[in-house]
Amino acid sequence: MYSMDIRYQTIKNAFWSVFFSSLNKVVTVLGQLALTWLLLPKDVGIANWVQSVIAFTAILSVGGIGDVLLQRKKVNQESGQAFWLSGTFSLLTSLIIALIALINFFYKKNIDGNLLLILAVANLIGAPATILAADLKSKLNYKSIAFSQFIGGMVFTPLVIFLAWLGWGPYALIVPLIPKQIINMIIMYRQGASFRFEHPNWNTIRLLIYPSLTIAITGLLFGLQTQLPIFICGIYLGNQNTGFFSWGWMIANQLIFLLAINLKEILFPSFTYINHKPVLLNQVALKSAHILTAIVFIVCGTQALLFQDLMQLVLPSQWFPAIPLAIILSSGLIFRGFWVVGSAWLTANGKYQKLVIASTIQVVLNGILTWQGALMDQVIGASIGFALGTLIGSFTYMAWVYSSIFKGHLKKFIVPIVLNAGAWILCWRLSITTVLTIQLGLMFGFVILSALLWWKSDLGGGRLLMSTLMKRWMNNKI
Repeated sequence: MYSMDIRYQTIKNAFWSVFFSSLNKVVTVLGQLALTWLLLPKDVGIANWVQSVIAFTAILSVGGIGDVLLQRKKVNQESGQAFWLSGTFSLLTSLIIALIALINFFYKKNIDGNLLLILAVANLIGAPATILAADLKSKLNYKSIAFSQFIGGMVFTPLVIFLAWLGWGPYALIVPLIPKQIINMIIMYRQGASFRFEHPNWNTIRLLIYPSLTIAITGLLFGLQTQLPIFICGIYLGNQNTGFFSWGWMIANQLIFLLAINLKEILFPSFTYINHKPVLLNQVALKSAHILTAIVFIVCGTQALLFQDLMQLVLPSQWFPAIPLAIILSSGLIFRGFWVVGSAWLTANGKYQKLVIASTIQVVLNGILTWQGALMDQVIGASIGFALGTLIGSFTYMAWVYSSIFKGHLKKFIVPIVLNAGAWILCWRLSITTVLTIQLGLMFGFVILSALLWWKSDLGGGRLLMSTLMKRWMNNKI
């Protein structure tokens, strides 16, 4: 298993994951833009706030089970028992969500109980997905995972638009989650994913429970990093402003989600394959962090330069208040590369306690700063607080792995970050009083200058990535 070219496998997986995710995100963004003409901000606010409410049930998230199987390197042997544990966790989570809906029915709280019940069903149906995905990940078959997610997105987004056109309001954003889950699992199964169906074995399940719950706590914390600010906005700012806030975050986060979340899912199993070689692991992690920080910085800077005028061309006027929020929230994402590499490294090495602490700090920062911002300046203040929390919190992941990965190499990060920040501020100052064509020119200028600055400080990962891609592309092996 360890004789394979892990470098090529990682780059190949990244290529296909980014390729299919890019297609999916294009469809998603176009769908979200279309929805602004079909849904009111309060509809989006209601749907997203309900989802933020159930985020607190993620303590029983099934996603951690797949990570445990990969970390233990026993996917084939223990997938059958993991299925029973996954089903139990999903059932308990769905019952908790249904209980919240029941309480809402009797006490008439500001939650749509029917939306909660739909989410409970979707959660239960998706229980086997994490086991199927773990099987494909164990084979480093990320092309099939990315393809299944792409097909699921192609079903989900058009269905959302169709239901919104029919006048389903917030239900249009929730109901399609059920067919999306089903399609995703069918595609993974047809792509070769499977698990061994067998009778429950308590001794094996017991070995999986503790690490699964530990990772589930991190899953809860990862979810709350985004959902807690939305929950706070729903309480203090009302449905309409919550709609502006959550939509602005979605637009700002699309490309970063594509890069950060997808690559985190690739780096974790790749790091796991080489965690018996700590020197090599730390070298790969350092180069990955540098490449990711460069790409994310360029993406965030570029979209922040374009959002104001470009969005005004495609959005109805009732959604204009969401545009400055997307710009503010983009600025908080520039260091997500540290979050990706830090969390993947800690998970691959079984450092779950440190991962929980870092994630808790991030959640607390996001929650407190969003809350204070909302009290001081409504939705603008909440966005600034959330961006600051995300920005500062990214360094907590870096701090935990500093001595292993970053020590002695910080200059290669600090110099391009400072120079890029200066270049972006200059381009932004020049663009705010010019027409769109000049803004596009400034954007391309920023991209080229930023890329050159990061390339100059490259630690070898960028050149390795380009050379490997070119060689494999010429040989038609990707």
